[in-house]
Amino acid sequence: MAQPAETSTIQRSNTPRGRLLGIDVLRALAIMGMVWSHFTIGSWAPVPANAPAPDMSAAGAFDTTAWQWITIVLGLRPRDIFFVLAGLTVALGTGGFRRYRGRELFGSWRKLGIRAVFLFVVGLSLGQAGFGGVEILTYYTLWIIILMPFTVLGARPLLWCAGVFSVVTPVVKILLNNAGMFDPSMHDMRLMDDVSGFALLVHPEAWGPFFKALVFGSGGVTQDTIAILPFLFLGLALGRLDLRDHATRVRMAVWGAAVGVGALVVGLVSPALIGSDKAFAASEKSASPDVPWQSLLSHAAPGPTTPYFSIVDCVMVAGLITALLGAFLMLMERTGAKRFLWPVAAFGSMSLTWYCVHFLVTGNGTPLGFIPTGNARNYLLFIAGALIVSVVWRRFFTRGPLEWLQHVAVTRLSGRVAAP
Repeated sequence: MAQPAETSTIQRSNTPRGRLLGIDVLRALAIMGMVWSHFTIGSWAPVPANAPAPDMSAAGAFDTTAWQWITIVLGLRPRDIFFVLAGLTVALGTGGFRRYRGRELFGSWRKLGIRAVFLFVVGLSLGQAGFGGVEILTYYTLWIIILMPFTVLGARPLLWCAGVFSVVTPVVKILLNNAGMFDPSMHDMRLMDDVSGFALLVHPEAWGPFFKALVFGSGGVTQDTIAILPFLFLGLALGRLDLRDHATRVRMAVWGAAVGVGALVVGLVSPALIGSDKAFAASEKSASPDVPWQSLLSHAAPGPTTPYFSIVDCVMVAGLITALLGAFLMLMERTGAKRFLWPVAAFGSMSLTWYCVHFLVTGNGTPLGFIPTGNARNYLLFIAGALIVSVVWRRFFTRGPLEWLQHVAVTRLSGRVAAP
């Protein structure tokens, strides 16, 4: 089958016909940010094992307020992008702008279910290999299943759902926190540490703590189901728009930026009006872990609250992600930009593969990795290597290794024969 004649670079690659490369670019940025957070960068070059600890208070040290803010943002916002992209993927898998109905819809649900199980197995495999904190892939199984019944809706009701959840979920999170739902149980923590990987399937006593963390969150977990509902439904709504229409892309960029900047301004102005400083100071001095209601209208990082206790933070991030998606979709309409950003798009199209590879490379805080983390030089080397490998791989193959395995599983188990 002939490939679209877009640029010479992309003609020589194996880009599936009709693929929205702007989504791949956004996905690549999310992967880069996520890898950054796992590198926990504190210096430019690796520190020798016998060297004294660096003076992080010295001028030019990486442990500055600005650097901490960058690290916090890059640790949190890429996850939100992935949540939006999860909803977007579900929408595109069920017809996109022209949503499926009847038998076609049920067929797409079957494929989504197979994809969810595949991600669950990959997540358990990473846990079995000894990498801690990788349960997020197993979480996607439930999130895909939750979204499936809502694929019968169009963009407008889904946007309303996203808006309502943006207001309701921070309130619910604060109520749950103040009710002690997030207080970590030492028994549960030890159980989750001891039971990982496929052992989870044969230890029913660990299912309760697992589902508590998955649905409500526990301790410092903020990527629970309740917290991310606004982003999942936003992605589902965006996937119901005509993303190939230039006017739609412009509206996404303009309205997304307007909503994001508006929420940013509200979050900057409101603390002085509602007494946030006094409320947070009193909360820190109190023995009670209650979160003040002022969190709802305060920003996180560099603000005093955490992201999922803040309405303005949720709305701001949702708006900016929408604007970024619209902007990248427009940018990839241009031949020059498409050629220049093709390595980034190729990297983003292999996001699941690189997500798993980066654990193998860095060890994710375990001794299993073979590249020292904690420094910017190795991070940049990893990203540069990943971009080069992605371009070379996509020169010969339409999908990354894990993406191909997922494609085979979906097509074979759904009653079709996978294309070679």
